[in-house]
Amino acid sequence: MRLIGSELTLHKLEILCTVARLEGVTRAAEALHIAQPVVTAHIRSLGEKLGVKLFVRQGRRVKITPEGARVLAWAEDIVSRTHELERELADSKRGQKGTAVIATSMTIGSYVIPDKIVAFRRAFPNGLVSVLPASPRAVVEAIRDGRADFGITILDPQQDVSELDINPIGEDELVLACRAGGQFDTASVMIKDLERLPFISAQADSTRREVEDAALFKAGAVRRNFICEFGHGEAMIRAVRADVGVAFLFKSSIGDELENASLKILALPGLRATVSIYLVKRTQKYFSGFQQKLFDYMSTAFR
Repeated sequence: MRLIGSELTLHKLEILCTVARLEGVTRAAEALHIAQPVVTAHIRSLGEKLGVKLFVRQGRRVKITPEGARVLAWAEDIVSRTHELERELADSKRGQKGTAVIATSMTIGSYVIPDKIVAFRRAFPNGLVSVLPASPRAVVEAIRDGRADFGITILDPQQDVSELDINPIGEDELVLACRAGGQFDTASVMIKDLERLPFISAQADSTRREVEDAALFKAGAVRRNFICEFGHGEAMIRAVRADVGVAFLFKSSIGDELENASLKILALPGLRATVSIYLVKRTQKYFSGFQQKLFDYMSTAFR
């Protein structure tokens, strides 16, 4: 085992984790900014040294084998703990009180978190808080592999959340918005009218869209006329302001637009759609003192 261990560098383990996460050698090479043949050679070398086949090709993607999944679980733990150690040692070297990385879903990271971090920093001015905005699935992956200390996010109902501590800390409301004074501005909209209205939405295969559809389906709302799909809530807001359609938007994301009367919330009698916000961390995650204070603060700030 010492012979095997002598050749299992951290670099090779990071390559293994990246190929598994992105399900492709080319995508992994682009993400790591190294040549594709280098990635291929490291994966082949690692498999040969361990005596197992790590990946199999399925169409245009590569999938982890059962033996590879066991190696991957061990590699992810090593890489995660190493990233955490690097950050903790860097804190000490720079003489800072502490650093923390929070992974967040897009809307939370763009519209909800900033004010709360500013308030926290007033109490802890010597700490550094970094926000990593991503899709809900990518948030969970960042927490698993140690790139983030914890996350604040909505969750994909189908996502694997094993070995994670998940606690609801608040909720956001999906509201039907239109341009104030525009062609869709009216006193109220009936649920049955949603089938004919032109909708701006998140992309069909995105977690945001799945969460949005699930909340509306639970409330009995059906949409059929989608005219635009965007990858970020800000693009949806801009399209609504342009008066090309209506959209269900997180209420937290349109505070400025409501204040300056560029957007209006349309009343929907009988429908209130909410989405839970979760605080997520690895079950065995070790927090520094600074990280623990930030985690505790965020666990109550949303309430």
